[in-house]
Amino acid sequence: MQRSLSSVSAMLALVKDVVLIGSFALVGTTQRTLFALTDHVSKK
Repeated sequence: MQRSLSSVSAMLALVKDVVLIGSFALVGTTQRTLFALTDHVSKK
């Protein structure tokens, strides 16, 4: 029981890391896209 509990907490930590990295990447991509769009619009 104790071993499975530690493996579950390890899985949760891994999932948390993945979600954190994913959200950072998503925000970065969104900001880049927005900057590119505003730059494209302002040049017109």
